[in-house]
Amino acid sequence: MSKPQDGFVSRFLNRPISSRITRLLVKFPIYPSAFTASIFVLPIIAAVFLVRGDYLSVFLGAAIFQMFSILDGCDGEIARARNLESKFGERLDNVCDFLGSLIYVLALGSGLHHFKEGAVCALLITANEVVLRWGTAAKRVASEDFHASFYARHHGMIGHSGLLDFGERFVWWLFQLTKREMELLQLIKQNNTNQQMADRLYLSIYTVETHRKNIMQKLQLKNPVELTKFILQYNL
Repeated sequence: MSKPQDGFVSRFLNRPISSRITRLLVKFPIYPSAFTASIFVLPIIAAVFLVRGDYLSVFLGAAIFQMFSILDGCDGEIARARNLESKFGERLDNVCDFLGSLIYVLALGSGLHHFKEGAVCALLITANEVVLRWGTAAKRVASEDFHASFYARHHGMIGHSGLLDFGERFVWWLFQLTKREMELLQLIKQNNTNQQMADRLYLSIYTVETHRKNIMQKLQLKNPVELTKFILQYNL
């Protein structure tokens, strides 16, 4: 479940641990936003240790904040696994991440008697956040302009491809699926098990199961039998 923007530590330490924790969490009725809010207590607890400034307290504070960083990946994984992704959840996660980072650098700077340096780090984090948000907003506007013309050409391509022979509903379904989900459809057609698909695509079996659930939801299918019938009907 790693994401392209994950750094080295996130990809090879935080994400492998958080994905295992998520497998346990999805068994309980936990909502992503509630989980995001509940773990925000960890940076506050970490700050209590960090401001003390002694070696043991700084170590414990850093360890607690690292725990927060790991658990911070679980809310998004829960949301994707249960199809509970929302703009509110995304904003809440971003705000908690931002505030958690500010608390960490300010508390650490205070504890080490370098509050000015901590404040400078906080300002740099804030400036970075502003630049990222501004850049994201600009890209979103550009993306909307691009897709307006892209879909005009897309309709022409669909018209010449012969896909409409299968019906407009089939075409609509098909274009809801991601490239990865189309790969899974091909492997399902070849009668691969979830474990075999996970091995071939270098994914966890949990991720494969999540993709299958997403495919069935997008195609409005109720169970694996209907999914198999859909694949055979349209010879995907």
